[in-house]
Amino acid sequence: MEANAATPLTATARHVDETSRLIDVGGRRLAFASRGEGAPVVVLETGLGAESRDWAAVSRGVARFTRVIRYDRAGRGDSDPAPAPRDARDLVDDLHALLGRAEIRGPCVMVGHSLGGLITRCYADRHGHNVAGLVLVDGMHEDQFDVFAPHYPPEAPGEPAPVRAMRKMWTGGWCGAKTSN
Repeated sequence: MEANAATPLTATARHVDETSRLIDVGGRRLAFASRGEGAPVVVLETGLGAESRDWAAVSRGVARFTRVIRYDRAGRGDSDPAPAPRDARDLVDDLHALLGRAEIRGPCVMVGHSLGGLITRCYADRHGHNVAGLVLVDGMHEDQFDVFAPHYPPEAPGEPAPVRAMRKMWTGGWCGAKTSN
């Protein structure tokens, strides 16, 4: 596929004003959706394990006054997978390539939820000339696991499996590890 080739996706009836397509970012395609008109463009970045469609209601609201885009990171939604493991630099590189290939002119307002908050902060650090502002929605901090893990209570006999899983995540699950999306 050519570097700037885009493959249309089928829009659902409730998103008739939204254009969706797959955009090649160097041998892989990322699902990209755009609606509205105006500047600055608002870029919506999801949290860990989320799909860009989780931003659908926000996207509809923002599109009333400016252009808004959302996309699925590699391996999420309709996007192609990427080699793993990946770190924040890889995710920022994908986002930067996507914005370039989609011909999104900045500076943009970057909105990041949870892991998306970390990604948008890293994007602003590396591509500040392309950022008009940051909106962090319960954004994660790169040190949050180091800060909270020592304060997580020890395992208690008979505690539910979800509590054990949460403890594992906060005390060593993906803390410091590269992510697969």
